[in-house]
Amino acid sequence: VNQLAAGSSPHRMMLLELAAGTRLLAIDGNQPRFTMVDVASGESATFDLPMSAPAQELQVFKTTIEVDGEPQEETRVLAHSANSALVTVIRPETIAVAGDEPTLGRSVEAIRLERAPSRIELSEGQPDRAIAFHGGVAAGFTILDLRKNNDIPIQGGTLRDIHFDGTFAYAVFQTLDNFTVFGIDGHPINYDLPSAGQDVFLDAEDGLLLIRHDDPTGMFTVLDANEPTPENARVFRNVFLHELLDQEIVR
Repeated sequence: VNQLAAGSSPHRMMLLELAAGTRLLAIDGNQPRFTMVDVASGESATFDLPMSAPAQELQVFKTTIEVDGEPQEETRVLAHSANSALVTVIRPETIAVAGDEPTLGRSVEAIRLERAPSRIELSEGQPDRAIAFHGGVAAGFTILDLRKNNDIPIQGGTLRDIHFDGTFAYAVFQTLDNFTVFGIDGHPINYDLPSAGQDVFLDAEDGLLLIRHDDPTGMFTVLDANEPTPENARVFRNVFLHELLDQEIVR
């Protein structure tokens, strides 16, 4: 059993397969800082996080950078907390465990949100895009561009559900009866629904959006994802009651 020095109070950790080898990244549970460990040599170094509270979650993602004019994939880690409006993007590829503390703005960069995130979800379609959810009535949400490390706050009602494919965010709200599409610039386009939506599902292969409504008998709206207008919508009602009275009763 090898004991690795992963900081004074490791709270969450993850293994990263980097070009320099396997590294263990651990966040401290008491202070806003993290420790990088070279699992082969056992060497480690601890660095501060530019956050107002210790990080609670780590999420790894991939992005693309240009090296000598050629695209190159790079591993990055998003660290965040429900107690801090500052979230941090860590570039572990640029951190030498035995070297000096990384330069803020290069190896470790902060993104200041308008309010602390209740949770952050990475995009399924584009891994260096994310959505930060915020608690509270009319809190809205924030679209994060993790390649450029900037944010686009979206004001509005409290989200009920959202699907983000990296380019567009498809959302339904708890206080609104319409359906909204947000571009990466945050510009909203609203579309009418027959009733309030409960969940949003995207079938990227067929280019269809499925919205489930809050109806115990089963009500769904199917939309063209590229042009989700009411004219192109198909509404299915009483889905769970289909042919109910035609079923044979077995005693």
